[in-house]
Parts: sequence; C-alpha cells; structure tokens
Amino acid sequence: MDIESLLEHYRNCMRYLEAGHNNDNVRLLAAALQTYLVGVANLEEKRVALEEVQAEKGAPEGQQKGTETERQHSIRLHLQLLDHVVKCRSCASPNCIKFKRMLQHLSLCSISLEGGCKECRKVWAMLHIHARNCSSSTCKTPHCRRIKKIIREKLNLEVLEAEIENAERECDVFYDKLEDAIEQNTMEVMAMELTVL
Repeated sequence: MDIESLLEHYRNCMRYLEAGHNNDNVRLLAAALQTYLVGVANLEEKRVALEEVQAEKGAPEGQQKGTETERQHSIRLHLQLLDHVVKCRSCASPNCIKFKRMLQHLSLCSISLEGGCKECRKVWAMLHIHARNCSSSTCKTPHCRRIKKIIREKLNLEVLEAEIENAERECDVFYDKLEDAIEQNTMEVMAMELTVL
C-alpha cells in the first residue's frame, strides 16, 4: 500500500472519530497510521538532510532534483498534521499530542528562534510554509495572520528596493550619457579653439 492510500485511510479514521463515534479499534488504527506516516516523514527528512549534505560534497545533479519532490511530500504531511492539530480538541494520537506540545513550546521557550532553539526553528518553518500557502483571512493556525503580514511587508519592501535599484541604474546610465556628452562638447570646443587659432 502506498503512502497516499495510508494517508486516506488515516483521514477516514479521523473523520469517523471526529463525527463522535467511539470505537477503540478505529482509534488504535488511526494512531498506528499516524505514527507510521509521521515516522515515514521523519525518515524522509533525515534522508533529505543526508542527501543535502552529500549534495554539498558534490552529489550528481539528478539526485538533487529527485529529493525535492520527496521533501515536498514530507512537508505536505507535516502541514496536514498542523491542520489536524489546529482543529483537534482532544485526540489520543501521539503525533497530535507531540505537535501540540511543540506549539506550546513555541510560546514558552526562553531561548526562542533568535537564540537558536532547534525546536522553535522547526515549528516556525512549518508555520511560515503554512502562512505562505494560506488564503484564509480567518485562519486559526497560530501566528498565521502575523506571518502573512510580515510576508506582505517584506514583499512591499522588496518591491521598493527593486524600484530603488532600477532608479539607481537609470541614474547611472543618465550620468554616463551626461559624462559622454560633456566629454564630446569639450572635444568640440577644443576643436573650435584649434580652428580659431
């Protein structure tokens, strides 16, 4: 069975449980599937990290392209878990509980992202990826609206910086043309002075 089929089975189990059905076998199956899927995602992250290290050491071009789709798959699984965690009220899934703790850690961490906390960095990375792809103005994902605002401000700043760079380039071109014209006029004046003498 492929990952997509397992993921679909997991979603069906969660829909069944979220609909209010209380079935221990379905709950156990959902927990087992989630543990397996997150384990696969974690293995993919480790494999991608290993391949990135190998790529820095000169791995062939083809290998680097192949890892990107696998990395995207891993990110998609983590984003789905984030989406579940935001909507989940009470769940026995170990991955759900772990991700909720990671979100709680984010607000309580004394080291924080700026201080180099690896756990904060992972959570912020997922929140940023979510926010870049989120189009909801009423999103309940923590920090989503704040991150979207920062992204918009950064984009506006980048546009402004690009406009400034273009204006500077245009000024440089104009200045070069002006210098050429002055030099040409100076040469013409010198030629006229020579013809007068």
